[in-house]
Amino acid sequence: MPTNEINSLTLAPLSAGDLLDRIVRLYRQHWMALMQVAVLPVILSYLGIMALTLGFRNFSTTKGDWRIASSILLILAGLALYAGGKSVLIFLLGGTARELVQHFLDGSPVTVRGVYRTVRRNFWRLIGAALLIVALAATLGIFLMYALGLMIGVYAVISQWVLSGFPFWIQATLHSIIGLLVFTIVTILVLMNVKRVVFLPQIIAVENKSVSASLSRSFSLAGGEFRRKDFIPVIALVFFYIYVSYSVLLLFMLPVYLYAGINGIDGGPFNLQQPLWYTVLTNTISQASEILLLPVLMIGFILLYIDSRVRREGYDLELLANRYLPAPGVEIPHGSFPMEVPKAKSHEPPNSDEPFDSDSNLTVLSLR
Repeated sequence: MPTNEINSLTLAPLSAGDLLDRIVRLYRQHWMALMQVAVLPVILSYLGIMALTLGFRNFSTTKGDWRIASSILLILAGLALYAGGKSVLIFLLGGTARELVQHFLDGSPVTVRGVYRTVRRNFWRLIGAALLIVALAATLGIFLMYALGLMIGVYAVISQWVLSGFPFWIQATLHSIIGLLVFTIVTILVLMNVKRVVFLPQIIAVENKSVSASLSRSFSLAGGEFRRKDFIPVIALVFFYIYVSYSVLLLFMLPVYLYAGINGIDGGPFNLQQPLWYTVLTNTISQASEILLLPVLMIGFILLYIDSRVRREGYDLELLANRYLPAPGVEIPHGSFPMEVPKAKSHEPPNSDEPFDSDSNLTVLSLR
């Protein structure tokens, strides 16, 4: 990669616009490798969705025990495959983060082999991270369910007592405003916690830490978002991904919807009597578009991790030091510093299987 292109990606604290701009630029530079990385989790999720679809479509209590057993097995297999696809995505997020950090260090290309080598090296710790993420997500979901239920009950009692004398349009307006406010607050809280958990595989792969140490470090890096408004780039990333995903999906699905409408097929999401070919085709198109767009989300979360280290630890200075200062053991010719010093492209052999340890003394300045 040319030096001027590396320098153009020098890291600094990112605003929401900077984050989206970096995502587009990195996607354009590494789109082929990133889509190859996204293929495996998407295929597993696709097989899981198809197994679930067939299981629910074939389920019947009037056609014998074998039909019931086979449908239940298909549903369970679909759930396992879908969960496996999401778990693999967590693994690959860590491996891709390691490759992108190395790219920022010395301009080396992001490769699928490098991503899977990092995953293989940290496999058991990444499994622990995946299980921990599932546990945290389940805990957060249960807490939000009970909290929202309690809030809705209290609000219904209070609104009935306070607003009952107001005209209907005033009641509807106040309900809409309060509902939108609650939705915004809940969205921010959820995204703040999402940022905490997605840092786990990246810290394991990049900083070579244990699962417990990664958890505490993840909460440390992602802490204080509301006070510093660090949640704004997260919200921008999620809504940008949703917007682009649905735009691309609509572009691919529009001919299918037109054909279905002409032939009298109800393409609604709640219609369980759709032809099998229509279900298979729509799921295939949906997952194919996800292969194209999943790298956008992966790059975004990786840049958020790097941005958190830049804001709190001066990580951009360490990256610049690793890029421009001489490697250990390289003598500095008299009078040549800083322009003619051999650049330290990497502090590890090109094909080394040793993990990149951020606590190692090989990192220049040991900035944390």
